[in-house]
Amino acid sequence: MRKYNRLPNSGSFEKGNIPWNKNTKGIMTSNSGSFKKGKKPLNKKPIGSLTIRKDGKGGVRRWIKIKIPNIWRHYAVFLWIKNFGPVPYNHVIHHKDRNQLNDKIINLQCISRKDHINIHRKDNKGNRNLFPAPEVIR
Repeated sequence: MRKYNRLPNSGSFEKGNIPWNKNTKGIMTSNSGSFKKGKKPLNKKPIGSLTIRKDGKGGVRRWIKIKIPNIWRHYAVFLWIKNFGPVPYNHVIHHKDRNQLNDKIINLQCISRKDHINIHRKDNKGNRNLFPAPEVIR
């Protein structure tokens, strides 16, 4: 006769029982529905697809897929290259009205990184609490 709840873990294997997955370390068998030939994933996007993504700071940007398998580029940079050629080294594409979703050519400007930092530094000059000083505990 078995005595249940004698051990703290009553669901553990008793001596002599072999677990079903013994000696299968590293073996992964696919189930019957995954990875069949010719089946495309549901989230696959064609070239030219536009998406809107959040960046780490909470801002949003529009992205376009330009190559397979997964090569994406900012839509503003894509438009600039299409109309004016490549972006020079150490330059960025700036949105004049500060709206990162307004990707009209009239709103885009190619400027150096140095000038771009200075433009946005002026925007944040009045807001001194962007990075508040840590509190000192005494």
